[in-house]
Amino acid sequence: MKDLTIGLVGAGTVGGGVVKMLHANAAFLEKSLGLHVRLKRIADTATSRFAQLPVGDALCTERAEDVLNDA
Repeated sequence: MKDLTIGLVGAGTVGGGVVKMLHANAAFLEKSLGLHVRLKRIADTATSRFAQLPVGDALCTERAEDVLNDA
């Protein structure tokens, strides 16, 4: 199985939708594509958005630089 690690900047309409779709389709991605998707970091200046999303163990921050500088 291949791992795909994602860092996401923005948790609004588009970014939040991506988080929800990744969560809802995790089993499909693993079974059909052999792909384990992990949301590693997510940034948004409106940190209250994180509580409304299935972010799992992703590190949540208000600084985009934290996502961009993650190695």
